[in-house]
Amino acid sequence: MKKRIIATIFVLVLLLGCSLPVAANNLPNTSFTHHDNSDGSKTVVAIPDIYEAVDAISARSLGIEEGFEKIADLAGDQSGNLYLLTSDSRVLKIDADGQLICEISVSDPDGEQVDYSEAGGLYVANDGTIYIADTVNARVLAVAQDGKLIRTIEKPDSAILPENFDFAPFAVEMDSKGVLYVLSDGAYYGALLFNQQDEFIGFYGANTVNASPLTALKGMWDRLTKNDTKRKYSVKKLPYQFLDLYIDDTDFVYTCTGRTTSGTSAGQLRKLSPSGTNILYKTQWDGTKIDASAFNFGEIAVGIRNNKNIAQNFVSVQVDENGFIYGLDSTYGIIYVYDTDCTLLAAFGGGRGNGDILGTFSEAVDLCYMNQTLYVADASTCMVTVFKPTEFGKSLLSARAKTLSSHYIDAEPEWQQVLNLDAGNRMAYCGLAKAAFWKGNYQDSMDYAEKGFDFVTYGQAKEKIGSEFIRKNFFWLFLGVILVLAVLAFGISYTVKHQIKLVKNEEIRLLFGEFAHRFNTFRTIKEKKKGSVVIASILLFLLLISAVVSENYSNFRYTTFNAATSNSLFQLLRTVGFAALAIVANWGVCVLLEGKGKLKEIFLAVSYALLPLIISNFVCTVASYLITSPESTLINAIHLIAWIVAGIIATIGLMIMHEYSLSKFLAAVLLTVFGIILVVFIIFMLGMLVNQLWTFISTLFMEAVYR
Repeated sequence: MKKRIIATIFVLVLLLGCSLPVAANNLPNTSFTHHDNSDGSKTVVAIPDIYEAVDAISARSLGIEEGFEKIADLAGDQSGNLYLLTSDSRVLKIDADGQLICEISVSDPDGEQVDYSEAGGLYVANDGTIYIADTVNARVLAVAQDGKLIRTIEKPDSAILPENFDFAPFAVEMDSKGVLYVLSDGAYYGALLFNQQDEFIGFYGANTVNASPLTALKGMWDRLTKNDTKRKYSVKKLPYQFLDLYIDDTDFVYTCTGRTTSGTSAGQLRKLSPSGTNILYKTQWDGTKIDASAFNFGEIAVGIRNNKNIAQNFVSVQVDENGFIYGLDSTYGIIYVYDTDCTLLAAFGGGRGNGDILGTFSEAVDLCYMNQTLYVADASTCMVTVFKPTEFGKSLLSARAKTLSSHYIDAEPEWQQVLNLDAGNRMAYCGLAKAAFWKGNYQDSMDYAEKGFDFVTYGQAKEKIGSEFIRKNFFWLFLGVILVLAVLAFGISYTVKHQIKLVKNEEIRLLFGEFAHRFNTFRTIKEKKKGSVVIASILLFLLLISAVVSENYSNFRYTTFNAATSNSLFQLLRTVGFAALAIVANWGVCVLLEGKGKLKEIFLAVSYALLPLIISNFVCTVASYLITSPESTLINAIHLIAWIVAGIIATIGLMIMHEYSLSKFLAAVLLTVFGIILVVFIIFMLGMLVNQLWTFISTLFMEAVYR
């Protein structure tokens, strides 16, 4: 009985420990989106489905008894028909209702059937010509609708191609001018371009290698130290090749780069200009834009299996009539839908595993978008899942498209429908904020913008309200400022003339009365043994309070507060804990350097120096509600000035307490920093040892109980 009670208590303790928040690596199988946080992180938030799986196309549904091998690629034509390429030399033409129209058998002019097993890509031109990227046979086949082979495009004979270039096409697209874009396996130079006469005219849009200063230095070192033989066998860092491309009606090329590192990736999706430059930009929460080449279109956290990172791998890209980008991640079978600002509208699919549930996948390889219908091919199950937009999805996609095209008021009813189905939808609040702003309802616009984390619209509406208030009350505001200045001037003059001391307490007056004369303050503390430990402790406590107030209660545009990750213990450690550690480390170092300061005096000097930081935290909290522009540097400037003033005060105080020269004090500061790092390292190591000891003891205990 005792063993059972002890085991039960122990299990409860373990469960309590396991209930502490941890970073989840598993991606959800339901629809979700990302909320961008001001600290640069992403929060995964579940939303209603914008697409739902309504059907699955398979050999059985098409009435093909013998079945077919793996699905290699999908393509659509102008009439809304779907073309399915399989790895066993088959092209199936399917109508919009999922019924088989015909199977296209490719034959040469002599009537011989053409083998294109393991072909990688398929494209159907506006004139109906079918282009097949025959990877194994190093060619692109141009085929008529009746299956007759029109022509073959093979490896070009060009001086700009490397000698060891292998032509292995796996994807093909065509622009409105009839230029053919071909991706070849192992080609890091971009897409190969062929004109209407099938002449090779060059490469397009190659990825670039992200070089760092260390990479440049290594290259210079290799040139100086390596001979030709060593250079020949050196491993070079090559650009990542495209895995898919799509060309829209305006001839902009969208590419999919896929897995770029073993861990977190970036720039998986791109939009290329005619010159081949990526023109896709990510609009951040504060309205600024960054190059999307540095933006991770997938998840920050990756799954771990067998101690190896399972990174996402984007393998297919499509674009709809609104310019929204659809990217397919084959690792988890997730379809991501991004708008033109690279804001995630939704992600859905998933099902890393068997893919035996409709809407999930085992080995997702390609997607095709046509007429508001999304087709996703699964190579392992040999099925094509058909997705249709839900009512929520129709409202969300339509409203977002109208908002991005500046039709804010037209989008308002649809945003209201989105909120009816998803009460916390940030994008809907942003859309409603813009609509309210254009209607002149600036207070409503601010309220919506705050809920939607829309810094720009909030600032614009606030500026309008502020301008209107000043315009209406300018006389009274001006009169009030004059009266306040007059009262201050009279009060200062009166107290100086009559030598009135506003602060009676000597210790408090020591802190504030000679704020501009810190030398006198610290000499008084050192020589006359003045200074209050109570006041210094209160200052430490106020530093913690001001930091908490600044983080939790500043305007949402100027705080990184996140209720899901905020930790009071962290605030305590980074304020009071760090100050205490610095005081003890400085005392320990200066004892060795013959410093004259006692622990109490160091404590007073450091604590008194915190006053500017405390004031700045409270001032910035108030100022965050008064500033209109999210790009204002006023908040940062106030904090910077406070840190500089605090540093100067601490320097003066510690120099006087230890009776150091400036050079000796700077040496002591360096050693103090080293001491702080050393203490943190020791605490970290002790924590690891305690954790390992706890694991060892708990394992022994469980073994003893269950045996």
